[in-house]
Amino acid sequence: MKIFGAGLSRTGTLSLSRAVGMLGFHSRHWAASFDTLVFDNGQLSIRFSEVDRYDALFDIPVAHYFKELDAHYPEARFILTVRERSSWLRSCERFLRPTPEQLAKLEDPKRAQIRIEVYGVTLFDRERFEQAYERHVQSVMEHFARRPDDLLVMNICQGDGWPELCRFLRKPIPDAPFPRTHVTDYEAV
Repeated sequence: MKIFGAGLSRTGTLSLSRAVGMLGFHSRHWAASFDTLVFDNGQLSIRFSEVDRYDALFDIPVAHYFKELDAHYPEARFILTVRERSSWLRSCERFLRPTPEQLAKLEDPKRAQIRIEVYGVTLFDRERFEQAYERHVQSVMEHFARRPDDLLVMNICQGDGWPELCRFLRKPIPDAPFPRTHVTDYEAV
């Protein structure tokens, strides 16, 4: 079974990737999901031979290409992680502010291009990020509207965890707490 995260960054994708790994799937987040992209002549595209190496992939490159992944892997399951919008915006602003570290990351053309394709900018812009978030969630929901069994919507930041995930993936609930990563002073991400 293939499992893909359709949620944007800062919505609990790392927590979800770790949880899926704890259920026995070969799961990867962020760096591996970037390896699935090919950057050629200013264009990004998905490299399915890299995707084939994993059972589950999560974060923005995967979320951005969810339609292509769905077409290529018709039996795949998708998990859309969501988060209360103002909380998500605060987290993105903290994470993507123009620090020397963030500016250095943008030297990688894949990172810069994926942010442009998803958000329309490379660094945080509240209005554009908010529009992109709404557009993305609506697109995922519309895409799976006639196939609700193929999509799980999770709000990990508000407490969704093992019961929802294990029911969706038909796995027993582990005897371990659901992983919660990047816990800030207001909420888990």
